[in-house]
Amino acid sequence: MSFVYFWRLTTILVCMTALIHAAEKTLIDYFLPMPIVKPLRSDKWACSIVGKRDIGNGMEDTTCKRYCYWDGPVIKGPEGKFHMLASRWDESGGHWDWLSSVGIHAVSDSVMGPYVDKGMTWPNDQAGKGHNLTILELEDGTYASVVSDTRPGDFFTAPSLDGPWTFAGSIQIDANGFSKPSHIANLSIIIRPDNGNFMIVERGGQIMISSGGLIGPYKVQGNSVYNEVNLPNLEDPVLWYSGGFYHIVVNSWSERKAFHLRSEDGIKNWTNVGRAFDPKSDFLRYTDGTVNHWNKIERPGVILENGHVTHFTFSVIDVEKENDLGGDNHGSKVIVVPFDGRGFDGVTTAKYEAAIITRRADETVMIFSSRKGAVSIQVPYKSAYTGYLLKMDGRCIKTFRGKKAGVFTLSGKSLGAGVFIVKIHNSGKWFTGTIVIN
Repeated sequence: MSFVYFWRLTTILVCMTALIHAAEKTLIDYFLPMPIVKPLRSDKWACSIVGKRDIGNGMEDTTCKRYCYWDGPVIKGPEGKFHMLASRWDESGGHWDWLSSVGIHAVSDSVMGPYVDKGMTWPNDQAGKGHNLTILELEDGTYASVVSDTRPGDFFTAPSLDGPWTFAGSIQIDANGFSKPSHIANLSIIIRPDNGNFMIVERGGQIMISSGGLIGPYKVQGNSVYNEVNLPNLEDPVLWYSGGFYHIVVNSWSERKAFHLRSEDGIKNWTNVGRAFDPKSDFLRYTDGTVNHWNKIERPGVILENGHVTHFTFSVIDVEKENDLGGDNHGSKVIVVPFDGRGFDGVTTAKYEAAIITRRADETVMIFSSRKGAVSIQVPYKSAYTGYLLKMDGRCIKTFRGKKAGVFTLSGKSLGAGVFIVKIHNSGKWFTGTIVIN
């Protein structure tokens, strides 16, 4: 068994050139060229504005005569296919007919598309009404979606991605001494890696956590995290965990660009670490160099594999929303864009016999492998601490605690191959390290 060790730049004692370069980038720099699914066309809707484009990327009504699509989070199913939940409405009503949108399920053999609309997700519940759809795999292998904006945070669950989807209840919120969100919209949900609780960020930027189950009650953790970064008119947050951090990408509709926020514990100390995406930039580029410029890029979603983001999904429209009037060859669709999540999370291919990772000058955490194939974590702290070994999908597989310095040894055989995160909480601060076992 061999081991590869990776660390965040802020906690590394021995600096690595690749990570230094990564620190100079912002999220937008990690988008990759889009593989061309179908030959680029210049004679389809939006091409005169957007440029030559791939009608096989993501999901759309290629005729722009029947439907407009929005949202579009994607998850890989156990059978290897890719499943999308999206909202759609009649093209004849123009963009503002989104208020009557329904939730739909679409499937593709490839992550890039094309995704085939399989019909409404819950056709017998309010005639399929749904917008701001999300998708989440639960710990028992079933699935959940929370729908908001046109519905009051309604949860649906299903035994498989093909359904059937059943209404499970509306979100319950405990103000917990703070103000409740003024409008339930743009909910993004994950399962926290440290304790398995459900975590939601809503449109206004308030973090809510439920230890009582999917429906809640969700306890508000504070005022908007946007207040800590001083950005205007933010909406459409997407929340995920990777590389030892909680991340939010949120779009400023007035600035017409999105920003990346980051926090170690996902509750406080959210910081703005730079630009995430920008419709005016050239980040939507195909492998042949062709660039697309959509008028608006909204509703970001992330596709994760082995704990890293591999692709983003976006809702895009070719004109200002008020100018999509229906029957006018303008519309909206979902696109898929590759992303270098391993590079974004600071993963390198350097190999070391031992990793030395520091949090303070006088206290060094060491992670190393023994000749017997075990992982040892040497903790120097002399006050109470709690440590977690997490899978990269955020699930905790081992917890260890102590009040004095010690060494914790874990069987490499029992862990198996994969990417794991070590997190240790001590004196109000977090140490984070990442290990890959081959």
